[in-house]
Amino acid sequence: MKKIYILFTLIILCLGVNFNMFSAPDGDPVVLAKWDFGDDGKKELITGHSSFVSNPYTADEGLVANKDIAEISLYGGAEFDAWVAGATASPDQAPNTVKWDNSGSYWQISISTKNYTEISISSKQRGSNTGPKEFKIEYSIDNGSNWQAVGTTINVANNFTTGCVNDLALPSECDNLDNLLIRWLNVSNISVNGSTVASTGTSRIDDIIVKGVEIIIPEIIFSELEEEYFTNTDIEATATVVSNGYIDALCGINYQVYKDGEALEGDISEYGSLTYSFRDAGSDMYVGNLTEASGNLSIEVGEENVGAFSLGIFDTYCVNRNRNISFTANFTQPGLYKVEANLNSCSNTGEALDIGGFTANEICGGAYHNDLVAETCENPEVIESFEFEVNIVEEFIVGTPEIIFSELEEEYFTNTDIEATATVVSNGYIDALCGINYQVYKDGEALEGDISEYGSLKYSFRDAGSDMYVGNLTEASGNLSIEVGEENVGAFSLGIFDTYCVNRNRNISFTANFTQPGLYKVEANLNSCSNTGDILEIGGFTANEICGGAYHNDLVAETCENPEVIESFEFEVNIVEDYYS
Repeated sequence: MKKIYILFTLIILCLGVNFNMFSAPDGDPVVLAKWDFGDDGKKELITGHSSFVSNPYTADEGLVANKDIAEISLYGGAEFDAWVAGATASPDQAPNTVKWDNSGSYWQISISTKNYTEISISSKQRGSNTGPKEFKIEYSIDNGSNWQAVGTTINVANNFTTGCVNDLALPSECDNLDNLLIRWLNVSNISVNGSTVASTGTSRIDDIIVKGVEIIIPEIIFSELEEEYFTNTDIEATATVVSNGYIDALCGINYQVYKDGEALEGDISEYGSLTYSFRDAGSDMYVGNLTEASGNLSIEVGEENVGAFSLGIFDTYCVNRNRNISFTANFTQPGLYKVEANLNSCSNTGEALDIGGFTANEICGGAYHNDLVAETCENPEVIESFEFEVNIVEEFIVGTPEIIFSELEEEYFTNTDIEATATVVSNGYIDALCGINYQVYKDGEALEGDISEYGSLKYSFRDAGSDMYVGNLTEASGNLSIEVGEENVGAFSLGIFDTYCVNRNRNISFTANFTQPGLYKVEANLNSCSNTGDILEIGGFTANEICGGAYHNDLVAETCENPEVIESFEFEVNIVEDYYS
């Protein structure tokens, strides 16, 4: 049993989304598409052959993919003439057609049989005495490039009882198709009365019914993934298997991984890592790695390779095997990654695992089922093809923001302007609100209150446009705030002043002038805030590629709530008496 579950996990890693797997018939036939021509609204749009072509009559009943979508058409020269009495007489109607005098004309319908098997067709035809007599039903699975006949020749009479087809079975290659074409081909120029078909001879068709048996489609319920991830970021997901009763047949998988449209080859570890885990026998967890870019999925069980398995091993529908699969992907290189995979049915039946098996619940019949495996998937036939894409972009690492001050002299005279500039480097920390609190010291003592008796401190930066905002720092300690309009702002997003994710051209200039000598020191804290702030209507920017390239709003708030220190900084300057004074 050990390692056998890797195989199924790899399916999930290849597909990465919710998907339908393989099929088995279930229940009674249902109508996939039906034309009884009873919709007066549709018929009113068709008054002649040109409108029959431009507004084709669509199926009256059937699947969502067919009802009011699947069309009936005429080819080969035959033309719609009028609406006349149908198979059950008035008020039932059917399309009446002419110009069948050259054999090779045909009725055609186009339908979906997706998720259905055991397809069958029924129809009723009638011809006038000089209308066409001999028809064959044919189907095409390649949009009309090739046609295959099915059943015997239909001999039509001047009634709706002779030329009837009842539940004619179509081959299995007609199952589970997005587009199946079926036609009623006129195969001779013999008329209903045994003479030659006349151009005025008519042909009608009515009560076309296509049936099928719904396929049991197992499901893989996969936790949602984002459309985009950063490099060097763990991408985690979980998959749950719901067999819906399909628990015994073997299947196999082949796959190919692409990056930026190119098929990768060989070892893919240079692009990152993909690890997966699930419960093995007992409570042990198995952890494995996917390393190859393409191939047929197989694993080692003892000394043998296993390339096929039964779905019941992972089921939660017929029994809860408690075997969800978890995986973690981490890509080191940016790019658009795509996986294409084929789920294949196998003709072999496999061997029972000695330590595997389960008793199904009542929904699935209550019988005991073995867990089955095989070395290879013999005569694989594609049941379904899948693909998924995930975009990996360059990792955006949010670092600790910095405020870089221009260098100061160690000593200045009193009554001298001291100029300095502060540059904000967010290092990606551009959206969260920040606040600043500070304390000014002189000669080792914390100052209090108004500091104007010691001199002045002004600061300025570019406001909106080219205007400059100028403010004064008058208190010896507190929380920095500025006026925005008529409001005081005590918290802001660093993106407003950034030079890292975008150059906002908003350095902060300081001018200090001290009137008393002494050793002055400023201690300050840059704090994160728990509140989110309001968006400035006139602010915002698009970050560069280093920071992910997205648009970011400028955010402000009146206060910084629950501040926590991100970074502390201080600077000192010695002020001496101006000896010229």
